[in-house]
Amino acid sequence: MSIRAPLIYYFPAGIKIPAEFAGRERSRASGRPNGPDDARGTMISPGSGIVKYDPDHQHWDQVRDDLWIGVDDDFDPNAFAIARPHSRSTPLTMGDGRPWRLPTLNPISPRVSLPTCDKLLAGEWTRVVRPGHSSLTDHCQTILDTLVANMVDDQTITIQTEVCRPLIAAALAYYYDLTLLEMSCIGLFAHDIYWNALAIITDFDAIQAAAAAHIAEASEGANPTDGQAATSDTEPGAKDTPPTTPPPSSTST
Repeated sequence: MSIRAPLIYYFPAGIKIPAEFAGRERSRASGRPNGPDDARGTMISPGSGIVKYDPDHQHWDQVRDDLWIGVDDDFDPNAFAIARPHSRSTPLTMGDGRPWRLPTLNPISPRVSLPTCDKLLAGEWTRVVRPGHSSLTDHCQTILDTLVANMVDDQTITIQTEVCRPLIAAALAYYYDLTLLEMSCIGLFAHDIYWNALAIITDFDAIQAAAAAHIAEASEGANPTDGQAATSDTEPGAKDTPPTTPPPSSTST
């Protein structure tokens, strides 16, 4: 494993570190090191390790006039990991070619990765996500509503990447101490990962199966309790494997 810092911010000489990035500093290069602009400046890292410009082992992006971000070629995603030992996750190879953990954020899914508890609501025991995670579950529900609406209407499922990318970033940030900008520089987002990531985050395969079963029962007049899909009070037990639902179209904007 590399002893180099996994990710580095470089600010050219004379630039004060903006407040929005100051909180990302965990380590810093001493003095005014050489940078990717062939000059000297300030280098900080949100990770640990040696903080220095090493173009033979890093790739750099100039993300704005006063900021470059470099990513180590051999970093391990665990360098950014947030400890959540009791949270189930599904690995997915992202755009950088490395496997990353993704949570399921759909609160009614038996696979849900967020902490839950059972509450007696309206006379029935119901599994609910614990407080403090509503922004994740609400965001997931918004995307899921779009997917399900298109599926129910028998349309080709189309979703703009600009719409689903923030949810994927939020899901990654549940397990990794990374910002959207840092994820971008690492190269996590690629056109062929959006659907697989959304399918894991929303547990769309389970939702699609439940919808199909509901439609079949309604059309055949079957007993609605036969083959009923798992609900929020079902104990998790599904295997952590990537979904197999054929991908919908993902349109870039």
